[in-house]
Amino acid sequence: MNKFRVGFLMAEPPIELKPNIDEPDISVVVQPNVVEPDDEQSNVVDTGEYFVNCEKMKVRDVMIDWCKRQAANAGFSIVIWKSDNGAFNRKKFFILGCERGGVYKERKKKSKKEDTSTRITLCPFRLRGYYLTSGQWSLSVVCGEHNHEMSKTLEGHLLVGRLKLEEKECVRELTRNLVAPKNIMTMLKGRNPDSKTNMKQIYNARQRFKTDVRGELYELQHLLKCCETHKYFHKCRTIGDSTTIQDIFWAHLEIIKLFNTFPTVLMMDSTYKTNKYKMPLFEIVGVTSTEESYNVGFAYIANEKEDNFVWALETCKSLLISKEIFPKVIVTNRDKSLMNVVAKVFPNSTALVCRVHVYKNVKAKFKALCKAKEEKMDQLLKTLKLQWNSIVDSTSEESYTTAVVDFRKVFEKFPNFVKYVETTVLDPVKEKFASAWTDSVMHIGNTTTNRVESQHGTVEIIRSQYKATNQGSIASDSLSRNYITDSTDQAVMPKSGIMPVENWLTFPDMGHILATAYNRVIVELTTHRIVWVSTASELQGMENSSGAEAETWEDTFLDRMTEFDD
Repeated sequence: MNKFRVGFLMAEPPIELKPNIDEPDISVVVQPNVVEPDDEQSNVVDTGEYFVNCEKMKVRDVMIDWCKRQAANAGFSIVIWKSDNGAFNRKKFFILGCERGGVYKERKKKSKKEDTSTRITLCPFRLRGYYLTSGQWSLSVVCGEHNHEMSKTLEGHLLVGRLKLEEKECVRELTRNLVAPKNIMTMLKGRNPDSKTNMKQIYNARQRFKTDVRGELYELQHLLKCCETHKYFHKCRTIGDSTTIQDIFWAHLEIIKLFNTFPTVLMMDSTYKTNKYKMPLFEIVGVTSTEESYNVGFAYIANEKEDNFVWALETCKSLLISKEIFPKVIVTNRDKSLMNVVAKVFPNSTALVCRVHVYKNVKAKFKALCKAKEEKMDQLLKTLKLQWNSIVDSTSEESYTTAVVDFRKVFEKFPNFVKYVETTVLDPVKEKFASAWTDSVMHIGNTTTNRVESQHGTVEIIRSQYKATNQGSIASDSLSRNYITDSTDQAVMPKSGIMPVENWLTFPDMGHILATAYNRVIVELTTHRIVWVSTASELQGMENSSGAEAETWEDTFLDRMTEFDD
C-alpha cells in the first residue's frame, strides 16, 4: 500500500507537489523563458551610490533625465514603472526601475523560434520620486541592487537607443528625400556622437513613416497614387470585369521623351523575387546615341505568357508619338513567348537574341552531354568558347559555314551535342545572333541584354536596402519613385539642347546615326565653336569652324535640306 502511494506521488507533475502537508495549497506560478538568477551564483551589483546625492529639482522630467544619465554611466537603463500627475488631489510621484525588472508576460502569438528567451530577470532595483510641498521633486533609493551584471556598453539596448523627437523628425525628412538608411545613421551619429541608436530603430522609424504616408491604402493602391502624384504614365489591366488588377505598366514622362528621341534599340527581360506576390518585373531598356542606358518602362505582369507580353508591348508602343517611329532592333532572351509577341507587335523591327544567353545554354548542354574529368573538361570548355566565338563573329555567310564545319570536326566525338546545337540553336535562330546577319541592321553594338541585367542589379540593390522596411511589398516608394527618378537624373540631353563636351559624338558616329539610321540630316545651328555639317559625306577631314561662319549656314542648310528631301 505504501509502495503504491509513493509511486502515485512520483507520477504527479512537479508543480502539484506539496513541500509541507500542514501548509495550505499555494499555486506555483512558473514564468516561461525567464532566467531566474541562482542565489549562489548570481552577482549582486549595488548602484545606489549613483543616485543618493541627487539634488532637489523643480521639473519632474529634468530629474528623470538625470536618472537616465546616471543609469547609463552605471551600465544599465531605467524605465518608468509607475507615475501619478496628482489628479483628484492625489500626491504626485513616480517610480523608476531597471529595464530587466518585472514579470515576463508570455505573448499569445508564439514566436517562430522556440529557443528565444527574455531579458527579464526580476531585477529589484527601484527609485522613487516625491513631490514636496515646497514645489520641488525629491529622489530616494528604494533598492539600489541588481541581480545581473552591468553592461560595459549600452549598444543594442532598445530604450537607450530610442530616437528622440527631433531625431524622428530628421529621419522622416531624410526618408522623404530618398536618403539611404546608412546615410541617415551617419548623420545622426555626426550630430550626436553619444547616440546609441542602431539600424533597426532607423528601419522601424522609416517603416512607421511610410505606413503613415500610405494610410489605409494597400501597397498597389499606394503605387498608383504615387504614379498620379508624380505624374507618371501608368496603365492597368484587370481580370475580366472585376476590379482585381492583373498587370500594371508605368513610365516616367522624361523617359517618354527619350524614347521618342532614341527608339533605335530596345532590350527586354524580366527579373524575379522583387515582391511578395512573386510577380515578374518586366523591364524595357533603351540606349541613346551617347551609349547611355535609360529605362523605357516597367511592368508587373501576372505571368510570362503571350497575352501578358502583348499587353505590355502594346502599351509601350503607345508611348511613341508617330506611327513612323519604331525600334529598329529589339534584343531579348530565348523566351519563345516574348519572341513571338515581339514579331506581332513590332513587325518592322529586327529581333535579335542575346548572345550571352545562347552561349550559356550551349555551355550547360555541353556539360550535361559530354562527361569528362575536371581538367579535360576545362580544356574542352576553352575550346568550345573559341569555336563558338568563331561562329558568332563570322562576318559573312561563307565564313559562317566554314566556322560551323570546323565546329563539327572539333566536336565529332560528341554527336549528340553537335546535333543539339544545330537543331536547337543554329538552324532556328542563327540570323538573330550571328554577326553575318546581325551586322546588316543598326544595333549600335547591342547584341546582348546586359544593359537590362544591369538595371536588374539596381533593382536588387534597392530591394535589399528596403526589404526590412517594406516587408516585401509589391512596389515601395523607393522602387516606384526613387529608382525611376534616378534613371532620369543622369541627364542624357540637357534642356539647352547642347551636349556636354565630354559627350560630343565623333564624326563617324554622328554620320552613322543621323544619315544612315534616319535617312535624314539633323543639325542644330549654334554660335558655339562646334562643327555642324549637312551631309554624311562631309564628316571626314573637316576642321572646326568659327562661330561667325556658323551664323551664315542657315540659308544654305535650308536649301540643301529641301534638296535632300526631294
